[in-house]
Amino acid sequence: MSLNPQMDILYLKDLGHVLGIFTRASEPVTIETDASAFVGDGLHLRGLVAGQDLVVAPNLIGIFRADRNWRQILQPTTLYATGLPAAPALASFSAAAPVVSHAASTLTITWTTGIVGTILVLALDTNGGTPVQFGTPITAAQTSVTLPITGLIAGDTYNAFVFVPTYPMATFKFTAP
Repeated sequence: MSLNPQMDILYLKDLGHVLGIFTRASEPVTIETDASAFVGDGLHLRGLVAGQDLVVAPNLIGIFRADRNWRQILQPTTLYATGLPAAPALASFSAAAPVVSHAASTLTITWTTGIVGTILVLALDTNGGTPVQFGTPITAAQTSVTLPITGLIAGDTYNAFVFVPTYPMATFKFTAP
């Protein structure tokens, strides 16, 4: 166990985006290796879009510990996890959020530097409910992807929460075709 004060980091498993950071009043006997003890039916993220409560499913969330850093605790969504799972660490996003556009029944997501990884979109109806998840793996360095919009109610308005590895989360409002 570390002698330094610690903090626990909740992050998107396949992407590294930090969703929340917390500290404890005292150390548990055994450190959790699964986020389910903290998120229950999902992690509720408020304030990303006015009036919306995005619930991230527990199976998408990982947890690790790091030395406490108050600057990081106060601004968790400006960070992403690197070196997972063996040597996790935190880094700050250095680029602007991806650009998102909507045409017909697709979302196009564009970023500046080629990446390999997984793109994740959580589309939340502005009336609430459970977000619809869609995305795609990127196997060769790319700077954009076009995703089909599926599983949404035609005519309803949605907020898309877009996660691209090493880029800050982007939000985009659109009406489902």
